Amino acid sequence: MRDGGAKFILIENIDWKGLGVGHKKWIESEVTECKIITCLAVMHMPLLNSFSKHVMGEDSKTTAIEGQWVMRILVDNGVKIGYSGHLPYASDYTTDGWETVLVGAISEDRNTQTPRFTQVVVYDD
Repeated sequence: MRDGGAKFILIENIDWKGLGVGHKKWIESEVTECKIITCLAVMHMPLLNSFSKHVMGEDSKTTAIEGQWVMRILVDNGVKIGYSGHLPYASDYTTDGWETVLVGAISEDRNTQTPRFTQVVVYDD
């Protein structure tokens, strides 16, 4: 999906069984132009963090390896940032060259932080 000069790569990575061959091939094809245009990744599960076990592959070693593959293919092709959910709080951090923005839950009973949304603004430069 493209908005102006930015491309949003939407990755459905909630399934503990992994992405599947077709989804991985699709990701490979979508990142090819990210070295020359601005690309952002949006997914349900964060790919990694140092403070929670809730990452892609939390219940499956093979899916965890796929999560590492996703991060590497995104970083290697110029995608610098990923937006994720799943965790009930908002945060942002950079690990191994990959910046993650956790959006957090929108319900007050799951997230006491305010505001309970994330706005993404992409500039030409």
